[in-house]
Amino acid sequence: STVKRVNVSASGQYQTIANQSTNALYYSADSGSTWSTLSGVATLSAVSSINYNDVALSASGQNIMVATANDYLYQSNNGGTSFSAVNTSVPQVYLALDNNLTDSSGNSRNGTAVGSLTYTTGIVAPIASGAVNIANTAGGTANNLIQGTYSPGTNFTVSSWFNLQTLPVSNQSMIIGMGGASSGVTFQVTHTPTQFSVGIMNNAPAWVTIASIPALTINTWYHIYVVIQQGGMCYAYLNGKLIGSVSFGTIYLTLASFSLGGNTAGGGQTNIAFNGYIDDFRI
Repeated sequence: STVKRVNVSASGQYQTIANQSTNALYYSADSGSTWSTLSGVATLSAVSSINYNDVALSASGQNIMVATANDYLYQSNNGGTSFSAVNTSVPQVYLALDNNLTDSSGNSRNGTAVGSLTYTTGIVAPIASGAVNIANTAGGTANNLIQGTYSPGTNFTVSSWFNLQTLPVSNQSMIIGMGGASSGVTFQVTHTPTQFSVGIMNNAPAWVTIASIPALTINTWYHIYVVIQQGGMCYAYLNGKLIGSVSFGTIYLTLASFSLGGNTAGGGQTNIAFNGYIDDFRI
């Protein structure tokens, strides 16, 4: 088996191990002489249903924190006898894109492939071999893309890793889009030869730019995280750094769908194809 993480208390008496090949968690209270499996205890999800990313413990061995690959945190205050969820704000849509389009949030909002998709080396552990390869002519017609259905309401976040393989010679490349049945794309991340931008449509209707920065580098992984708040501030972060913000009014119509790699809703836009890799998409 392959060990992912090892943690040892200051005295050496308490130890934890996260196993990469099985995603099991192990705990020892006697300096490693005997081990018990944590993933089967009360309120902590079974190994078969979730991937464990990391585990840490206090000097006394009583406080244990467990992190999972889809952003769940569990905490134990009794040496791993039971756990409770620390963060209740979990993704409503989570496409890990580890060689499939399955929604790992548990809400069955799977992505649907349009055209031909392949998979390549990703960026996100524990399965870094998985990222979707959306091959198009950048700025051309999006023959290959991912579609999905979900209405996030008026306050939500969107995040994903992406890797541009080519830049559009003209027009733009839509990396992530969200739209309504007739409103076209109302939230999108685009890339042109001169800028990378994030924007959303208000009810004027008019396009409101949240962030706009110089062009990015091809064949490089970037992480985008966007906060949308109707009647409040909207923020865009790239690789953890704030790149723009704007005070926003009312979203134009109701968001009902999302797309990766091209347009999914209304508007008849064709010259917006993305060519590159996408990993770990979340709403």
